[in-house]
Amino acid sequence: MHTFLLGYNLESNDWSRPGVASAFLEAAVTVHRALAVPCTIFVRGQTMEERPDDFRRARDLAGDLVDFQQYTYSALPLKTVCQEDSRGRTVLPGGSPALCRDDVARASDVMERTLGKRPIGLCGPAGAYRGLSDRPDLLEMLSREGIRFVRTYTRNARDGHPVPFEVQPFRYEAQGFADLVEIPGQGWPDHLLRDVMGYGLSERYLLRLRKDLDYVAARKLTWSFVQHDWSSLREDPAMESTRRLLELVKALGFRTATHAEFHRDFPPARV
Repeated sequence: MHTFLLGYNLESNDWSRPGVASAFLEAAVTVHRALAVPCTIFVRGQTMEERPDDFRRARDLAGDLVDFQQYTYSALPLKTVCQEDSRGRTVLPGGSPALCRDDVARASDVMERTLGKRPIGLCGPAGAYRGLSDRPDLLEMLSREGIRFVRTYTRNARDGHPVPFEVQPFRYEAQGFADLVEIPGQGWPDHLLRDVMGYGLSERYLLRLRKDLDYVAARKLTWSFVQHDWSSLREDPAMESTRRLLELVKALGFRTATHAEFHRDFPPARV
């Protein structure tokens, strides 16, 4: 069955974008409760540490509709990205293995103190081509930290975008970590698409998303859509564009779930 997973990257904190995280939590919970559509919020640990009461309030209001997972503590890229596009090459350095381990563990500690449980999912800031397929050291670290699913495959072969929809969720069996599921973020992330199609309640943006939804539905694929807190609110404080997207998702008969629910139901590893 065609499946739509909406996963927000909550990147903002009080010094980078004051007030955005709290405003986003309020708007997102309102929209998802109104439509009864689940989502996942991958949270920068530093942001949760700054505003723990806002996250507890959002959790209590949303219940099972909103699942909180981690985005490392400081939004640290796990791998170095070398993006090639019309502007040339852009390099985003990744953290050292030790720094990555500490950043992931620190985020999990913050979430456990704030929400009472450690996350089992992680979205890799910046993402990478093929996710963590070439980094068994990071897979081992994440497995030890209790992470059971990741969204790190969010770039194409040129470390850019979009990721083909045919890149579907998989287990890291070949690397020896069959307990870890990759849930790729396909297509264009929302902020890059909005840069072209417009922010606010943009009909061009929604028409493009409808085209992608039709493509995914016709092929019975899973789409993990990458959306961000700050871009969701830009020129659209009530997140009406997101509401319209979710109405389309429901009208087209998509299965919706949190990333944790999708992971729970994902086929077991081959024996």
